[in-house]
Amino acid sequence: MSKHIPMIVLAALLAGWSSIPAKADLWQDEKHCAATAASGATPDSVLTACTAVIEDGTGGPAVLAGAYYNRGNAHYDKKEFALAIADYDHAILLKPNYPTALFNRGLAKLRSSDKAGGDADIAASKAMKGD
Repeated sequence: MSKHIPMIVLAALLAGWSSIPAKADLWQDEKHCAATAASGATPDSVLTACTAVIEDGTGGPAVLAGAYYNRGNAHYDKKEFALAIADYDHAILLKPNYPTALFNRGLAKLRSSDKAGGDADIAASKAMKGD
């Protein structure tokens, strides 16, 4: 029986090491998800990275809220306002006190011809910020 213990330990170590590349990839996705056009990121590359972070789901509420927010911004940049609004909705659900997500959702609603909804979101975001 004791000769099997080293094999079990080796298997456990190998299982842990196999997750290291996946964690490195996720870290890269998180980093690229937060990238902007000013840093050379394209909306499509941000969408891909943010979707990977969201689908992984291990980042916790703050990371996921940021990923939804950034993906919403990428959709907004592509003029995909309904998709942007949906992502901002998720970000706000995960982080209710998120004035920039609320403001950007308001802008997307305005671009989608929802003036009342857009104005309400923008006013609420300004109230959160104390503007």
